[in-house]
Amino acid sequence: MKLKLLIVCFAFMSSFSVRAQKVDQEGKINVEALMDEFKRMDSIEKTFTYQQGLIQLPNGVAKLNVPKGFKYLDATQSKRVLVDLWGNPENDNVSLGLLLPDSQGVMSFNGFVFNIQYDEIGFVEDNDASDINYEELLAEMQKDMEAENT
Repeated sequence: MKLKLLIVCFAFMSSFSVRAQKVDQEGKINVEALMDEFKRMDSIEKTFTYQQGLIQLPNGVAKLNVPKGFKYLDATQSKRVLVDLWGNPENDNVSLGLLLPDSQGVMSFNGFVFNIQYDEIGFVEDNDASDINYEELLAEMQKDMEAENT
């Protein structure tokens, strides 16, 4: 059991040390540097405030009912994660928020997030849908198609 645990710890620490470059010239893990990196990541994670329950997305585009087992990070914090921490390019529609499992943070290894985005292009207001005479509309479309096909 100890060997199995040691192998798992070593595999985790090895993958982390390569990412954080915390290996000395002899190939040994610099435990102190590794612990400093963990502390830094933990301190970053503590700066975020997650929400649960019913969330009103920015600009009133929708309400999101965060499912059990998940948590939501608002648009401002999500932009910080995606652009500043993860290095994605900045744009106006980068995120309305992030949805991620309760058991992980944005600095977790091998984690995942759902980035919530909305683009208004193609949005059609349905307020006048009840006023449309669809038989008339179909007849007009058929007439136009016949004219185009001649």
